[in-house]
Amino acid sequence: MNLNSGKVMMKCGMKYEGTMRKADIEAYDKGEDHMINFADVLIRGIIKQFLEKFK
Repeated sequence: MNLNSGKVMMKCGMKYEGTMRKADIEAYDKGEDHMINFADVLIRGIIKQFLEKFK
């Protein structure tokens, strides 16, 4: 949630002209990295819970 609110605040604080700026790209990359890590944690938990189905 903090990543999204940070991106919104960044866009509110500048005149966004429809072009991707460096700060916008960096905010998107942070969010993407977070979701990839989140997915990794979830899949490890699922595999651990249902180990017999992944052998």
